[in-house]
Amino acid sequence: MSRPAGRLLLTARNTGTAPCDLGLVGVVTFAGGVEATVPGGIGGGPNVLMPGQANHEAVTLVRGGAPGSGATASALTVALDGGATVTVRTTSFVHAPSSGLWRSTEADALRQ
Repeated sequence: MSRPAGRLLLTARNTGTAPCDLGLVGVVTFAGGVEATVPGGIGGGPNVLMPGQANHEAVTLVRGGAPGSGATASALTVALDGGATVTVRTTSFVHAPSSGLWRSTEADALRQ
């Protein structure tokens, strides 16, 4: 699947042997301390992944009309519910980034 320009697609897969709660949104922070905003008004129950199951979250890198000039980040960290974090090396220009919710398909994640 092709992704729109200016967006990253994150994939979280349960590689363990027991179900795990991924949470509704991964909190994304880029190197340099730039945190992606998360959707407001979210709520609901757990987002449980069974072994082998994956969810996807889209991150919009640049928000048009935002103040400032942005910067190039060399990595991003995703904080998951439960306290686990994952750091990924990337070279991405970010300016007022925002995250979507975890979705079961790539297409649904990119439509947000």
